[in-house]
Amino acid sequence: MKIFNTVVSFVLLLAVSYLFVTGNVFSSGDKSVESKLESQGEKGLRIAYINTDSLAEKYKLNKELVTKLEEKAKLMEADLAQKTRVFQENIAVLQQQAASLNEQQLMAAQQDLQRSEQQLMADQEQKSQELMLEKQQIDKLIKEDLDSVLSNVKKEYSLDFILSLDPASILLSANEEYDITDIVIERLNENYTTAKEKMEKASEEEQ
Repeated sequence: MKIFNTVVSFVLLLAVSYLFVTGNVFSSGDKSVESKLESQGEKGLRIAYINTDSLAEKYKLNKELVTKLEEKAKLMEADLAQKTRVFQENIAVLQQQAASLNEQQLMAAQQDLQRSEQQLMADQEQKSQELMLEKQQIDKLIKEDLDSVLSNVKKEYSLDFILSLDPASILLSANEEYDITDIVIERLNENYTTAKEKMEKASEEEQ
């Protein structure tokens, strides 16, 4: 599941093709990313890109939420592992006692084990679904934050397209002078820090 997915493949292919045809590619120089973006001609496409993997790694809110989710997953995994060990121990006990049980007792014990196995599988499925839903909620929240920042950046630099560079995209390579990843990350983190400080202040006032 990709947290950041900002460009439809067709649009991306169209934009990249346009760059090759028109020669409006990223040139070398010592200017900053901001200067490079501002220096793009008024005619033709104005394009920048983001590295989505870096965004996922450096956006503070995403890191915090993913870390919490991973910790929860570890606790769930430990709980399932414990239940699995108990189930396996019960199987071993039944195997040891099978010879001393009559047919009715053996059948009842086997049915108990079958119910335990089904419950164990249901627990595993339920926990997997729970983690998947939480991950989807995180993805949605991060996507909303990213869209908001990208919308402002797009307007600020009069960009036509903001492309996505990641292992799954068809954009294989690009000049780093048009990489706005750091700009986007900085604004995402600034917004998050501001919102967090406001929440902490409101919480203190309530107390």
